[in-house]
Amino acid sequence: MTDKDALKMQIENLKQQVGIERVPLSKSIAAHKFITHQILPYMRVFRKNKTSHATNYSTE
Repeated sequence: MTDKDALKMQIENLKQQVGIERVPLSKSIAAHKFITHQILPYMRVFRKNKTSHATNYSTE
């Protein structure tokens, strides 16, 4: 690959990066609030109620 080809590839990559849609801040904040208030409380309850069950498979 020549320097010219490498430069063309870099330019194409930069064009693609510029075209990537950014998530608006308001949507990011809404997603954070949803996770914080809707999902995490259930995860905390699940972790609190989760117990370790040791099973003895010995054949004595």
